[in-house]
Amino acid sequence: MILRELGVQTAGTEAPLPNYHPVFAERFAEYSRVMREGLENMRKLVYAFYDQGFSFRKLTDKYPDLAGDITDCLSGDVNKDFSRLYAAVAETAEVPAPLPYGAPLPEQSAEIPA
Repeated sequence: MILRELGVQTAGTEAPLPNYHPVFAERFAEYSRVMREGLENMRKLVYAFYDQGFSFRKLTDKYPDLAGDITDCLSGDVNKDFSRLYAAVAETAEVPAPLPYGAPLPEQSAEIPA
């Protein structure tokens, strides 16, 4: 579900067409940014789920206005600002820092055979 939703959300980004030669990595930059943002948001929620000190029930009892954000993220609507949600999650669970990789390397290009 999340990958389908991310695919729909990134459909409007400029992705290189298969017949362009060569394909430069920087042409994937916006697509990569959108995908990483969504995956990081979901990753944080998964980390919280597996933290033994965390409870969705306790979180929504304390912050009922964040229940919609949890639902959005779990249903795949992951490309939005969840900073309030993760600030609340951080009160009882570790929220991981973003991973330092996943962006295209701008100095690389690849030739695609015709």
